[in-house]
Amino acid sequence: MNIIKPPRVFISYAYDSERHKQQVHEFACFLRAEGGVDVRFDLWDANRRQDWSVWIVEQVREADFVIVVASPAYKCRAEGGAGSSEGRGVQFEAALLRDPAFLQPYAASR
Repeated sequence: MNIIKPPRVFISYAYDSERHKQQVHEFACFLRAEGGVDVRFDLWDANRRQDWSVWIVEQVREADFVIVVASPAYKCRAEGGAGSSEGRGVQFEAALLRDPAFLQPYAASR
């Protein structure tokens, strides 16, 4: 019997505002409930003490897809326009996502 696993998705986003964070949370819930997607979302693991950089690397590595909610704040942080202590999670995630695209630009676009 073949069991089809749902696609695993990691959502990368910036904490622009509480409203924005809530909208991303609603989107994650929608994907999980209506789309049958195995969603990984930081707010769902926020109550556990952990090394967030290790958590992020694991989520990106294990994901079938990464959804980037590219808000203006995300873009600014991902492109190096923010201070080093502002939105460090996004800065780390964006660098992690850029690396494979830089090393294999044509493979990343498929």
